Amino acid sequence: MKKIIPISLVSLLLLFAVITSIIVLFFFNVGIFEILGIEYDSWKSILLFYGLSLIADAVVIIVLMFIKINCSKVGHNFRRLHEFILRVVLNFIAIYTIDECMSSVRISFVAEVVFALIISTIDISITASKRDSGNPRSE
Repeated sequence: MKKIIPISLVSLLLLFAVITSIIVLFFFNVGIFEILGIEYDSWKSILLFYGLSLIADAVVIIVLMFIKINCSKVGHNFRRLHEFILRVVLNFIAIYTIDECMSSVRISFVAEVVFALIISTIDISITASKRDSGNPRSE
């Protein structure tokens, strides 16, 4: 009986952290939508776009890992600039595909490019901070 209170407090705290993270990410994306002029019909279309973009991001990560592995076998040096350019192109293709599949979300070409640049910059920043904090001699 004594373990129930700490376990429930920790689980409530964890649930609060997860819900807060989801809300922050959701409103960050909605804010970017408003700044870039992305038009949407309803909140359901934003949630569907967000879900499809998460799936597309997973595909981008898998393709990027596949390309990195193939480049390392051939002996090419895969630098951060090449990785950034590749991420921008793959994210653009993913956003373009989602935009074409969904009629309830309308994105201009310029907004697609800027959105791909923003997503790629965030991805590279997160990856670089993880790489630098995990192994200081990763270069």
